[in-house]
Amino acid sequence: MNLRINIAIFLLCYFWDYSGCAVQPPRILAKSAVPLEYITVEVNGALKKVAVNRELAVVEGDQLLIKSAILYDPRISAANVNLVGFVSPIVKRSAEDRGVKISTSTDLMKKWSVDPEGELYRVEAFTGKHKHGQVFLRVLKPVLKYVEVLINGEPKILREGEFLTVKATDTFKVKSVKSNIENDHEEVSFQMVPMAPELELSGKKFYEIRFTRNKKVFAKISMQIVEGA
Repeated sequence: MNLRINIAIFLLCYFWDYSGCAVQPPRILAKSAVPLEYITVEVNGALKKVAVNRELAVVEGDQLLIKSAILYDPRISAANVNLVGFVSPIVKRSAEDRGVKISTSTDLMKKWSVDPEGELYRVEAFTGKHKHGQVFLRVLKPVLKYVEVLINGEPKILREGEFLTVKATDTFKVKSVKSNIENDHEEVSFQMVPMAPELELSGKKFYEIRFTRNKKVFAKISMQIVEGA
C-alpha cells in the first residue's frame, strides 16, 4: 500500500515539475525586455490605437496627442515615447513626447522621416538604450475628392483640375465638399477669388474656387462667368 502511494506521489511530482516537487516562481522579465503591444494617439480629439509595427494615417494639418504606450506586461511602462522628427516645445531635446500637442503641418522635420517623401515617421517606445517597439505615422497631403455644386438648382460634381463655365444669370451654390480630411465639413473652407483683370475678355470673368485648411490652399477649381441670358 505504501509503495503504491509513494509511486503516485513520485509521478505527480514528475509531471508537475520535472525538477522535483519544488514550485518554480514565474519568470519576470526585466523592464527593458518587455515588448510593445500598442500606442494610443489622439487625432483631432479622437482616440486611435496603433498596434506595434503598424501605421496610422493622418492628413497634414491634423493635431496629434500621443497618450500612452502599452507593453505586453501592463504592470510596466516605457520610460520614453518619442516621435522621431518632432522637437517638443516644452522640453527642448527631450525624447518624451507623451501629452504634447503636435501639429502635422508645422512640427515635423522631414529630414527625420523614414521615406524621402517626408510622409512616414517612427514613434518609438524605449527605456534607456532598449527599444520596446515602434509604430509608424504616415502624414498624407490633403486631397480634394470632389465638390457637389448646384447650378440653377441642378446638382453637378466637380473635381480638381476641371473647368466650370456658368452664365452671369445662373444661380450657383457649393453644396458639399468631400476630401480625405475627417470632418471636412468643418475643417475645409473655400472662397471664390477673381483672377487677373487682363484675363477678362469678351464679357468673360475668370475665378478660382480655392479650398483651404488652416488657411493653407490645397486644391483649386477654375471657373468662368459669361454674359448672356
